[in-house]
Amino acid sequence: MRAFSPVPPWVWNAQNFRSLKSAEKLVFLYLITSPHQSSAGVARIPLAYATADLQLPRGVFAGALVELRKAELIDFDADTDEIVILDWWRFNTPGNNAKWRAAIDKTHAGVISPRLRAVAVTGYRRGTGLSVLGDNNVTPLDALKTVRNKHNV
Repeated sequence: MRAFSPVPPWVWNAQNFRSLKSAEKLVFLYLITSPHQSSAGVARIPLAYATADLQLPRGVFAGALVELRKAELIDFDADTDEIVILDWWRFNTPGNNAKWRAAIDKTHAGVISPRLRAVAVTGYRRGTGLSVLGDNNVTPLDALKTVRNKHNV
């Protein structure tokens, strides 16, 4: 389990978040901060886990996932119970080489759904401006420098 999960300040002003119902906002915040979430913004969260954690009826949680997808905040695969946070790399830039490497490995190897794996990799590339390790001979150190420069850190 991660010790820290940032909630991006921009979320409170984002129209797609503000237009959600309270239960849908709760589910989104749960998805980005729950102990099931990975450092790559991809998680396998069985419906039974989420509904028990949030004490929500199954239908409310499942409906919230549909609305969050429509709002372009997440994507999910109900067959594999996997969820991808679409703007994850906008507020979770890798902080060091080990974290960066682990996140990429998790994104590539850990996602069962081929469609969600593609969504996660595309999100990483768009969010960081980087290719994945191995593409264009990118080294972890070069990637870290690019991310830090892009985000002024």
